Amino acid sequence: MDYRLDDIDRQLLRLLHMNARASTAHLARQMNLARTTVVARIARLEQESVIAGYGVRLGERMEQAAVRAYCGIRVQPKMAPSVMQSLNRLVEVEEVSAVSGQYDYMVFVRCESNEKLDALLDRIGLIDGIQQTYTSVVLSRKIDRRGADSEAVLAALAAPSFTPLMEGWRVRQATEALQSTIFYARSEAIKRGGNVAIQKLPNNTGGCTTATTNQAWDCGWFVCADTNGNGACNAGEPELRRYESPGNIEVSRTGGGASIKLNRWGLVDGTWLGFSLVPLNKPTTNAAARGVCMSSGGRIRVIPPQDIPCTGST
Repeated sequence: MDYRLDDIDRQLLRLLHMNARASTAHLARQMNLARTTVVARIARLEQESVIAGYGVRLGERMEQAAVRAYCGIRVQPKMAPSVMQSLNRLVEVEEVSAVSGQYDYMVFVRCESNEKLDALLDRIGLIDGIQQTYTSVVLSRKIDRRGADSEAVLAALAAPSFTPLMEGWRVRQATEALQSTIFYARSEAIKRGGNVAIQKLPNNTGGCTTATTNQAWDCGWFVCADTNGNGACNAGEPELRRYESPGNIEVSRTGGGASIKLNRWGLVDGTWLGFSLVPLNKPTTNAAARGVCMSSGGRIRVIPPQDIPCTGST
């Protein structure tokens, strides 16, 4: 596009963004211009494809009734096209953007209820090619240049029924992160011929104060190159990957302690791997609880509350 916007164009676009149905006479009064000038400017912006079309902005009632969220996704190499096709078929997905940082894409979704959002996130997580997801629910919109009434607060978030959903999201995020960490550590161990360890982050990391025992991994964990082969991450050993917990969640290792040693085959060297993940101060029978298990043969899977804790045959 060779057409260059000036300050008048930008002001006009801002006003149209706020109300695309505003009359040219109204726009002219707001901009202190002649109506014919505004008409000519709009025609030129449309001709130059600066304005591609006009849309609908939902009213406050619709905004408050909706549950919105941003979902960061990490995609396997060469799987992006098929993942985009799958996301495009989900009518609740309003926008997908490629981003820099920890995740490959940021997906904006809108659902009619908490339950439908929960189901949608499960469907996204099951799309072939998606390695990891992380969801942030929109609590309120503080600035919205699309309209004068900029703040649309989701009243449903204050309701007690929302708490279990938030708990489930936190557990799901930590569960996916733990799975991803184990797969990554196994891959590194095979590549390096062993000498890789996973270790809990110490208590008070990132404001977390509940990881007071060796079995409490509440604050998160990290993967290191275990250069001295002692099965732990010591000072000076390279940190390969790190995950800090989202908080308000208990991550307990079943057996074992503060670190996990992986051998040259990518298997746990010692006590078999088992974790339970539950909302803070909730039992493992809680509906949101999950277990992450690794069998002696290297099989990793997530188990529901009724199957916690992991067993050696899991």
